[in-house]
Amino acid sequence: MSASPGYAPPGMFAWDFWLVEAGGRFHLFHLQAPRKLHPELRHFRASVGHAVSDDLCHWQQRGTVLAAGPRGSWDDRCIWTGSILPWRGRFWFLYTALQRGHGLVQRIGLAVSDDLERFVKHPHNPVLCADPRWYQTRRPGLPWEDWRDPWLCVQGGRLTALISARLAPPKQTSTLRLGLEQLRELVRLAAGPRCTSLGSGHLAGRGCIAVARSTDGVSWQVEEPMFAPGRYDMLECPQLYTAHDHELLLFSTQRGWLRRSWPQCAQTGAHAWWREAERRPWRPVNQSGVVAAGKAAYGTRLQRYAGRLVALSWLQTAPEAAGFCGRIGLPQPVQLRPGRLAVAHSSASSCTRR
Repeated sequence: MSASPGYAPPGMFAWDFWLVEAGGRFHLFHLQAPRKLHPELRHFRASVGHAVSDDLCHWQQRGTVLAAGPRGSWDDRCIWTGSILPWRGRFWFLYTALQRGHGLVQRIGLAVSDDLERFVKHPHNPVLCADPRWYQTRRPGLPWEDWRDPWLCVQGGRLTALISARLAPPKQTSTLRLGLEQLRELVRLAAGPRCTSLGSGHLAGRGCIAVARSTDGVSWQVEEPMFAPGRYDMLECPQLYTAHDHELLLFSTQRGWLRRSWPQCAQTGAHAWWREAERRPWRPVNQSGVVAAGKAAYGTRLQRYAGRLVALSWLQTAPEAAGFCGRIGLPQPVQLRPGRLAVAHSSASSCTRR
């Protein structure tokens, strides 16, 4: 069992995560890497860990369920964020992966399980790649392609994946200019909370949520973006939640990924937009789009438990932890109504309010 603050396997960092409720228990799947690494290097040693719980508070470790493939395979560098959905009697797992020698090009693969304990990778991976008609793809000499964090749901009887992506740049954009923009983004990210430089220019604000659909989980049709507000450079860990006859799109972003023209909302953490029905315009919740700012609220997920809605996030820092925390936090109560979403982050979580 885990100790405060939150959960991580012994000797490991834990960060981006997703949840599955099955068999009367909650299954937590999360990225993990050895704690002996520098925190910024954890991304390139990431695998997927598994834990189970009856209450979202106390987790029992179940080991590693997905790791990088053998050298030469499409996913031989590391595994990044995904999601798992029960569908047609099995558990379908879309996950992001990187390949050695291919820079930051991200592609999405499929693994399937009958019991949430053993996942088998599909032999024809990757099954889902960015479509250059709408999304930025790699260029010669510029191996960077944002196509990650798939969130699975079912819409109209088809599997639907929401994906963190970036709109294709204007056709006249040179590789040099695009490379310089991405270098500036890396500098902003490295600065973290100290960053005061926000995105600007015609290449900024191209972060979007892509959509792909499938009737069999293997063959996917990539569509134009579901969400592209022109205000974020990148949106991570999306989740689509439906309540009160409206749709809520939750995601996380970094301060340095907000456009300079929108400085009042330049906060690292959970953001969300909402709409009353499909095809209607998206509007920022809380008027600003900011749900929970700060390092205690990244990669936030909404989950129903005991008749209530709670939010879980992973922690970059915590009062009890020295340096980078890298743990999954405790569930926090949520207040949700049309156009409003509040997460009450405090030391007294839903674990002590039952």
